[in-house]
Amino acid sequence: MAITFNELSEDLLQLGKLDEAEKMLGKALRVRDDTSFGGMGAGPRMDAAVTRENFAQLREAQGRLADAKEIQCPRQMFKVAQLRVCSNCSCVFYCSAAYQKADWPRHKRPCRAFKSQA
Repeated sequence: MAITFNELSEDLLQLGKLDEAEKMLGKALRVRDDTSFGGMGAGPRMDAAVTRENFAQLREAQGRLADAKEIQCPRQMFKVAQLRVCSNCSCVFYCSAAYQKADWPRHKRPCRAFKSQA
């Protein structure tokens, strides 16, 4: 069930339907997330991390980069010292330079908007 909610949220995010995407991600996260975060703990930690990453992308699209940084919670999968952080906004974490580069077309607009507000 969490997979369906997560996939639907990705489609809604791409369509710019942010409110609907947020509802679906909330449902997916409640199913997948660790019980210490109020979730059911159903599924591998990697699945919960994917949903949290999608939630972070939603927050970026909403212009809420500080919230994106909070929800991403990279400590669930990696040690902080292993991660790269966006040097411009410091709100998005990456596991590698290659992934950071691949994500730049998506992250560029909210990142620059955040930097111009600072």
